[in-house]
Amino acid sequence: MTKRITTLEQVDASGAGHAAAGNGDGGRRPVRVLPPAGAPIPYRAVARSLVGCANIARTTERLADVLERSFGLRHWIFLSSGRAALSTALLALKEQRPGRREVVVPAYTSYSVPAAVARAGLTIRLCDIEKETLGLAPDALDAAINETTLCVLADHLYGLPARMDAVCDVAKAKGVPVIEDAAQAMGIRCQKRWGGTTGDLGVFSVSRGKILPGAGGGLIGTNDARLAEECRRRTPPARFGPWMDAGHAMESLFMASFLPPSRYWLPASLPFLKLGRSSYDPSFPIAAMGGFQAALLEQLFPSLEKVREGRRAQAMQLRTTLEQEDVVILWPREEDDGAFLRLPILVGDAGRRQRLLAEFRRRGLGGVGGYPRALSRLPELRSALAAGQGPCPDAEEVSERIVTLPTHPWVDQADYHNIRNAVRRCV
Repeated sequence: MTKRITTLEQVDASGAGHAAAGNGDGGRRPVRVLPPAGAPIPYRAVARSLVGCANIARTTERLADVLERSFGLRHWIFLSSGRAALSTALLALKEQRPGRREVVVPAYTSYSVPAAVARAGLTIRLCDIEKETLGLAPDALDAAINETTLCVLADHLYGLPARMDAVCDVAKAKGVPVIEDAAQAMGIRCQKRWGGTTGDLGVFSVSRGKILPGAGGGLIGTNDARLAEECRRRTPPARFGPWMDAGHAMESLFMASFLPPSRYWLPASLPFLKLGRSSYDPSFPIAAMGGFQAALLEQLFPSLEKVREGRRAQAMQLRTTLEQEDVVILWPREEDDGAFLRLPILVGDAGRRQRLLAEFRRRGLGGVGGYPRALSRLPELRSALAAGQGPCPDAEEVSERIVTLPTHPWVDQADYHNIRNAVRRCV
């Protein structure tokens, strides 16, 4: 029986409870509610994608050419979701390296990551993280790799670049390939290299909560022709055809209409949208990217750098606003450049974190917690973990202290002021 966990703490922290809970002022809901993530989706892009979704083969061919010119990876595979792309990449490596069963995974990351490993029928070996980058700690990684390691899975949480140079050096010295998960970080640079291009395979995601707010979909990029062919061989056809495209189009139109702060309370109050939920569910489908998903990605991709620069400017303003406060602001190293999906900060302890999150909810400021538990503290994950798995103290500490702040274009000067006041009041 497949195990699934949905962590309700993450639902509450995401802002999904605004409509029901009110703002603590006579039960009235905040008039203006910032979404924690997301970005404007142009109606024109949705309309053009509906017109252009019929010929998916031509669309993905054009996309592959654009992506190769942009990122320098020659082979691209298009899947229905980021976790489907990650699981497919793992299955391709599994075929090439039979007998190897363990995947080294950051102990603090999206629950979709271990779900993708379990979906591929592999075993999870947790590795502690660096508190400064939220990425794999190279020293811990060296100890985690063994003779059964299939690959290392490195990611860039919230668009904050991990130390891919050090991670790849450790993995290369032990003859282990690296999957670079840039699902939350399309457009980052790690020592002047595009995120997702340093490892043997790069995985990207395009959905409502990512840098490019598409209609879902995942991408695998690589320069290894054999791995690319194996990924293609393991990618089933898109599901449902026109009906799936119509559903994705309706969802995109809905989010384009209701993500602005004056209307965000409505989708945040609809539980079937699963906004802000952090779920461990290895039973997800794997399929090719749908026609509307590919067409919308083609429409949005040219704006990637503009979107990233806008988020960087918002993050810089938040950093300036909070630089005198009692928080640790996580920021890219000097030689890196982030994508700033959200701005992560660390507060002093779990109690102050909970007070701050409650204040953000009350005032509709879009600040949320990260993933509420480190993977080492998820009981439901234990059956999928490698034997002898120990604690991961830095990941566990981060899970108790982290808060992430919105960096999308709707954050304005009044929001900066209110975020700073909330931090002063609670931290």
